[in-house]
Amino acid sequence: MEINNFRIADFDIQIIFRETDVNGMHLLSSFEPFRIKEVSENIFFRLTVDDTLRPIPKERRQRIRAFDTGNGDTIVDRVDDGSYQYIIKDINGSDCCLLQSNKDFLRLSLCTQWQHKYAHLWTETMH
Repeated sequence: MEINNFRIADFDIQIIFRETDVNGMHLLSSFEPFRIKEVSENIFFRLTVDDTLRPIPKERRQRIRAFDTGNGDTIVDRVDDGSYQYIIKDINGSDCCLLQSNKDFLRLSLCTQWQHKYAHLWTETMH
């Protein structure tokens, strides 16, 4: 696990990369000037990039809406514990990634390889 801490505009953020062969700080080199050793107790948010993340079962979530962002749709669901799940699609309608957040958006988990590994699970649980 690779833990990276940053302070950007006086906000502390943490980006964690779980076991992955494709994701890492090489994708976010522009963040390097903002790197710090440790985040404060008042962390703005923590993003975990975890390509083993799986969709939340459909019986636990309710569709809020699909939003057209201009770069593709983002499907937003509210989970029974107050958290959220997002499916982000590209301009061609293909699934790009799965994002889950807790109810206050302080902890986020992102699966960037989701389309290749788990998209069939989304299709099966979508209806």
